[in-house]
Amino acid sequence: MPDINIKSFNQLVEMLEKMAEGVKRHQQEDDFPSVIKEDYLRTSKNQLEDLRGSYEEASGRAKRLQNEYRESEAKIRGELSRFKSIVYGFYGKKNPIVTDFGIRPFKEKTVKKKDK
Repeated sequence: MPDINIKSFNQLVEMLEKMAEGVKRHQQEDDFPSVIKEDYLRTSKNQLEDLRGSYEEASGRAKRLQNEYRESEAKIRGELSRFKSIVYGFYGKKNPIVTDFGIRPFKEKTVKKKDK
């Protein structure tokens, strides 16, 4: 999961807060731009903070699930390796029956004879 750029987030939230404070202080002035609304700025700031909080929760949960998955995968791989060894021990490493278990039989080692 990609991370949120903390510096960028902090700068944006701080700018929204300062802009909202400026609007609050100066909105009564003549010809103040009506398009800039304090409510919009504060709502935007709260929305970003809420989304970041939700993201951090989801990120933490994803990391916990990833750790659980890795632990489970390692345990299952270990058990599977043990089961393969048992099958090889029971049937023999070169017996083609082991393919029924999804295991490849060991190949015969062939040694080339040197010509004299």
